[in-house]
Amino acid sequence: SEIDASDRHSRTLRSLSWSSDGQTLAVCSFDATTSLWREEERSIGSGALRFTNVSVLSGHENEVKSASYSPSGALMATCSRDRSVWIYDASDDADEYECVALLQSHTQDVKMVKWHPKQEVVFSCSYDDTVKVWGPDGDDWCCKETLEGHESTVWAMSFDAAGSRFVTCSDDRSLRVWAPTSSSRPGEAEKKTETEPVHRGSLVASAAFLSPLFMSGASLAANSRSSSEKASGSESRVTPIDASCNWSVVSVIKEEHPRPIYSVDWLQKSDFIASGCGDNRIRVFQPKDGKLSSWSCVADVE
Repeated sequence: SEIDASDRHSRTLRSLSWSSDGQTLAVCSFDATTSLWREEERSIGSGALRFTNVSVLSGHENEVKSASYSPSGALMATCSRDRSVWIYDASDDADEYECVALLQSHTQDVKMVKWHPKQEVVFSCSYDDTVKVWGPDGDDWCCKETLEGHESTVWAMSFDAAGSRFVTCSDDRSLRVWAPTSSSRPGEAEKKTETEPVHRGSLVASAAFLSPLFMSGASLAANSRSSSEKASGSESRVTPIDASCNWSVVSVIKEEHPRPIYSVDWLQKSDFIASGCGDNRIRVFQPKDGKLSSWSCVADVE
């Protein structure tokens, strides 16, 4: 199936994201809007899939960089060059999503938004070199944490399956693996958070497509099983009590990429991280000796 979005967008498409139930496709554009597309009902024996545009969301002042649905599908987040993150109510059957929060804490444009895989907590990566953690605050939303560590633009991030770790990639040519601080883990001391008020070419640009490739590779999964089990047993892999807690860097993968890293994806079934770099190469990393604090490059694809 092919969707012609030229009637809904006046500029280039930037990125897209499926809803949690796979029924809606959110398409972000440089024209500062996000269009929503749903599959038309098909009769038995019909041909290719057909999609209908059900809504176009406007409000951002500049191009929309990314969209992401929460794990429950009740919320959708978008981010933009205008430095803001918007949270939409996507819980009902209405085609027009309602904006329930406008989050403005980043000082530069926001490159990506990503929901925690288990909780209604959203993370955002920015040109201001930070990752921000956003969560509910009563009837509103606020910035719970600002995570610093990268020395330049944070382009993208990806969680492991449990939501116990995530990895970020940056213009500083490094990958950083993050974990909740010890006080945020189940059974430990009650977490503390600092709350910020809410004010109303040819480069490899995406590595997410690698996940289906790995999942279909039986040999890679078999070879990685023992390493993954060892990693799971040697280090805590428990989802934090509240993902809007403080996170800290537990591993830095550097001196492996000669140029900025624009995309990263954590394989959900095993502990492999794939990166897409500005040198047009894809690299795959695996934990050393089952420890998530140390990684080695096991594949370099040109």
